[in-house]
Amino acid sequence: MTYNEILIGGMDMNREEIQHYLVQYYEDCTLKRRLNAKTIKAYKIDLKQFLDMMEENDYTDHAALRDYVYQLNRQYDKYKTVKRKLASVKAFYHYLEYETIIIDNPFHKIKTQCREPLLLPRTISSQQLRAIFSCVYDDLEHARSDFAFKYHMRNVVLLELLFTTGMRISELCGLRKEDIDLKERTVKIFGKGAKERMLYLGNDEVVELLKRYMQSIVQDRASPYFFVNKYGEKLSDQSVRNLLHMLERRLGFSKPLTPHMFRHTFATCLLEKDVDIRYIQKILGHSSIAITQIYAHVTSTKQKEILTLKNPRNDYNRFDKRIH
Repeated sequence: MTYNEILIGGMDMNREEIQHYLVQYYEDCTLKRRLNAKTIKAYKIDLKQFLDMMEENDYTDHAALRDYVYQLNRQYDKYKTVKRKLASVKAFYHYLEYETIIIDNPFHKIKTQCREPLLLPRTISSQQLRAIFSCVYDDLEHARSDFAFKYHMRNVVLLELLFTTGMRISELCGLRKEDIDLKERTVKIFGKGAKERMLYLGNDEVVELLKRYMQSIVQDRASPYFFVNKYGEKLSDQSVRNLLHMLERRLGFSKPLTPHMFRHTFATCLLEKDVDIRYIQKILGHSSIAITQIYAHVTSTKQKEILTLKNPRNDYNRFDKRIH
């Protein structure tokens, strides 16, 4: 058998045939699993890299696959990058096994997990939140043209939705007109893996703001999307990031401001208000409570800060003068 052939399920398969199964796999991802285009694009990039790195090896050889995992860890510093690339490859092998294209999935016997560093989610302080919303509302109040009004109104609404629902930036930009039901005060969100969840809009001020935005800007617009750019096209994730970078500079923040920080702040605030973590999991659309559990570490950090800096005992001198 040549290096450019692989033995899968007892049959020789060359690189061209692997490409054939990849096409079928991408169709499966689109039609059956209903993954979005962004996810499939990431899969294609990761799997192309995998094929390039494995080109002169047996694709079922455990030693070669372990070497691939080792090379990934050497090439990338970020744990999440390695984890994502491995997940893409393992998902493809799982498909091959499920479709009985391979008999034995080699990844069942290869350790691919590495220890993930505990990185606490970065949140936005109460003072910073007030500064952000004061700034965007002030911009809206002083808008001097119809274009400026629509631009600043859109920015206020999208930031309010980020903070009041904790939705992901991709979910926000993907919102359509019909996803917002102001009569029922609900917003329909399509999350990762096309999973749908419904969130209630519990803040009266936000609901009134949405009504104003819908009536004055959205309802007569041709685009089906709730947020659009100046060309009337769907607003991109990067456009929201650019808005936050601009606010970060205007307000003199020392650290970067990102869309996901609103989600982190939302979840942390709920946890600090004693909301059950299982409810927070459902609201955020997390597939596992283990993902949501990271916010418990944030509140533990806050607890240490409170009990160190604001401990009532700090207000008193040593009670027992006899202790030396």
